[in-house]
Amino acid sequence: MIAKQGLLPFTMQKRKDAKKIEMQAKSELQKLANNSDAITGYSGQDFSRNVKNDEDKVEYWGKKIGRGLGFLFVMYLIYEIITLMQYR
Repeated sequence: MIAKQGLLPFTMQKRKDAKKIEMQAKSELQKLANNSDAITGYSGQDFSRNVKNDEDKVEYWGKKIGRGLGFLFVMYLIYEIITLMQYR
């Protein structure tokens, strides 16, 4: 009788509303991502990609080496701070 009248139980109606809101939110996020890509030129997906044919290999390896050296420098600073704290 409820289905014939077009009325759904409260929980089913909440699920439909939640799915509708979720779909709207995803579409809005996709629009924002597309707009930000167009504005900044950065897609936010270059952290784990492989070298592309059109990408400069020197730039690619420069980033890798720079990040590695930066990591080692931070580890050295942490080591120095810990050793200084031990002598006080």
